[in-house]
Amino acid sequence: MIVELREWSRISDDLQQERNRLANRVREQLWRYYPQMLKLPHDVADEWFLDLWSQAPTPAKAARMRESTIERILKAHRIRRWQASEVARILKQQPLSVAPGVTEAASAHIRAVASRIKAVNQQLKTAHRRLDPALWPARSARGEPAGAALRAARRGDPALYARARKDQPRRAARGGLAAPAPTRLSRVALLVRGCPGDPAQR
Repeated sequence: MIVELREWSRISDDLQQERNRLANRVREQLWRYYPQMLKLPHDVADEWFLDLWSQAPTPAKAARMRESTIERILKAHRIRRWQASEVARILKQQPLSVAPGVTEAASAHIRAVASRIKAVNQQLKTAHRRLDPALWPARSARGEPAGAALRAARRGDPALYARARKDQPRRAARGGLAAPAPTRLSRVALLVRGCPGDPAQR
């Protein structure tokens, strides 16, 4: 089980790095022709943002977009920090003046990248589903995650245990628990994770 969990941990890390790279490409293209969209999210790879962009991929289409369409997208993704009227106001701000063809080229680039981001998002959800039940079946009285898999990870795989500890503040915030200080991967943990001679990887 530990070998499988460790591999899913690596998969999750790889997917997150890929997601960040793709998000940066979206951000770069939006700066070229549509910077007002960058005033909305902290994460342009979020599903709600990609759905919103697909409905208004250019400033011209945003100018004709109804608030009811925006509200439907926000409700579908349970986004409460934005109101449809505020989103509409931002998207309908004065657009940039760009050279002919820039808008079409940049939006085509984003469309291609967005499809890849959505695939990565789905793969990340799968990885998290595989990791979460094993690493987070319960918590001890101190708020530390319990369970046989995590105890085994703590004994046999410092990298996997460090990942669980690193993720704990986010989960503790969701559940209203006090979050412990984050644990960084130690040098030993990095060696265990990447050592090709590790018997657990054979």
